[in-house]
Amino acid sequence: MSGSGTPPFAVKFTITVDDLVAYLRLQQTTLNRIGTGLGLVALALGTVFAIFDSDLVAALGFGLIGLVFLFSGSTEVVDRWRVRRGARSIVGSTASFTFSETGITAVTATGTAKVPWSLVTELKEGDRVLIIKQVRVPVAWLPKRAFASNEELEAVRAFIELSIRTR
Repeated sequence: MSGSGTPPFAVKFTITVDDLVAYLRLQQTTLNRIGTGLGLVALALGTVFAIFDSDLVAALGFGLIGLVFLFSGSTEVVDRWRVRRGARSIVGSTASFTFSETGITAVTATGTAKVPWSLVTELKEGDRVLIIKQVRVPVAWLPKRAFASNEELEAVRAFIELSIRTR
């Protein structure tokens, strides 16, 4: 990040598989919880069929389905596979975001855009990434590793939150 503790803030980074996986995991948090829940329910049903109905085929079927849902909802393995297959053109590219008094300017592999603060409605934060949204649509995302220090991260986070509140 360039600049001091005052805007405009410029953040530039090279996109990695880990960045995209962190972004996906945060974006699909609810879906992952549903998948994990369905997996646990299917495993429980498989257990019920095995114990009370002695139906080994149904028990194995529900158990297998449960394991697939549980595995895909609670781990990053499937997301990493999706990123490696579907985002090859983005991985390794450079993204640059500038946060100013008027809004966000983005320069990425997919193009350039300017988003005024009046359109930004939410800042969503995970353990590895920040996502800036317009209602449900992401307008920008930043891996926390793009910041040189926690102080820089805090300055940008505070500026974004203030800009959203005062739009």
